[in-house]
Amino acid sequence: MKLKEFFNHRERLIASLEKGEIDKASFIRENYNFFLSEEHGPYDNPQTFEEGLYNYQYYNTVAKYLRIQARELKYTDPFVAAANKKEAQKLYRMKEEVTLVLLRLYSDGPVEAYYIPMASKTLGGKLFEIHFKDLDKVILHSMDPRVLKLLRKRGVFDTSVRKSLIEAYINSLYE
Repeated sequence: MKLKEFFNHRERLIASLEKGEIDKASFIRENYNFFLSEEHGPYDNPQTFEEGLYNYQYYNTVAKYLRIQARELKYTDPFVAAANKKEAQKLYRMKEEVTLVLLRLYSDGPVEAYYIPMASKTLGGKLFEIHFKDLDKVILHSMDPRVLKLLRKRGVFDTSVRKSLIEAYINSLYE
């Protein structure tokens, strides 16, 4: 039931984003509110690709939300802001672990990966996109050297820079 709710929610939000009905910040906030419920926490040990994708989105969403909160609290409550940033970094590391799990679970499926041009100078030349080619709207992003090493080992990492498949989303601010 949890996965069915998640995938219905995910499809609805992606469609709203593509139609321009919501922006990136709203997308993150609505995902965060979905995951906020205790019954929507991450899987302890994802056994399927669907559970892994759920965890990827959970960790990525909560990390982004905490970074937004950290920016908002930077001057009014610097201790909470620092704690939020630290927790966000922990969640991003967990997202990268799940990315490795997803690649292992999908070891026989068609995947392509490549660097993407970024508006952000801190992400430029570091962030790469992973596209699960035969799965609808399954596009991940990473900067993790272990993920990059696995993709290169499989021969699916293209060293050329390509426009992101979700360019408008990836290069828009979410503050």
